[in-house]
Order: sequence, then structure tokens, then C-alpha cells
Amino acid sequence: DDGDTTPQSCNTDACPVDCEGEWEAWGSCSHTCGSNGQRHRTFDVSQFVAHGGVACDHADDDVDTEDCNTDIDCPVDCEGDWSAWNSQC
Repeated sequence: DDGDTTPQSCNTDACPVDCEGEWEAWGSCSHTCGSNGQRHRTFDVSQFVAHGGVACDHADDDVDTEDCNTDIDCPVDCEGDWSAWNSQC
């Protein structure tokens, strides 16, 4: 052993990169009242998984949909005709 050192490469593999992302804000409801209202939001991946990192629970641009405004009854216009005058008091 003469004390000489020999350099050796180590840790040359790329580090794992975990996916990062979040749901965007909900869009507007498709109806202001009644049972057919729906709104949507989109999942936005800001960092894609790489080198064996942990994947996101959702894919980029996945769409989530939920019902909305279903508890609001739509107004109903009154319909009808006037009756004839009654001449008796």
C-alpha cells in the first residue's frame, strides 16, 4: 500500500423526480338552477415524474366533474287568464 488514491465515479444515476400537480379552480356552473347544473376542473401537472419517482394520482389534463346549483329551484312563470268580471258584490 503506497498511499496512492484512484478516483472512482459514484452516484451517477439521475435522482428520482416525483410528479407534482394540483386541481385548477372549479369553472362556472352550466346552469344557475335546477337539476342539470355541472361544473368542471382540470388537473395540471407542474412537474412530470422521472427516473423512478412517484407518479401523480391523476394524469395531466384529467377532468373532474360535479353537480352544482341542484338545490336551487328554477323560477316558474305564472300562466293564466283573467276571468270575466263578476257583477255581483
